[in-house]
Amino acid sequence: MAFPNHADLVPREEVVLFLSFDERDKAYYFSGGPFGVHRVRGGEVIPMAPETEGGPVRSLGLLEPFLARLQSAVKKTP
Repeated sequence: MAFPNHADLVPREEVVLFLSFDERDKAYYFSGGPFGVHRVRGGEVIPMAPETEGGPVRSLGLLEPFLARLQSAVKKTP
C-alpha cells in the first residue's frame, strides 16, 4: 500500500505514530504498515488512509482523549 505523494510527512508536523522496532535491522517501522500514521489537524486525530483504501477519512477524536484511551489500553495489556 502506498500513500499519495502529497501525504508525505513534513518537518514540525504534529502526528501520532505507532512504531515497532526491528532488532535485526536496528530500525523503526510503522506498526501495522501505513495504518500506524495519524495526522493531528485542528486538535483532532486523522488517520492517513492509503490510496487503495479510498472513502472518507474520519476523525478518531480529539488528541488528548485519544492519547488517554491509548494509555488506558496499554495499562490493561499484560
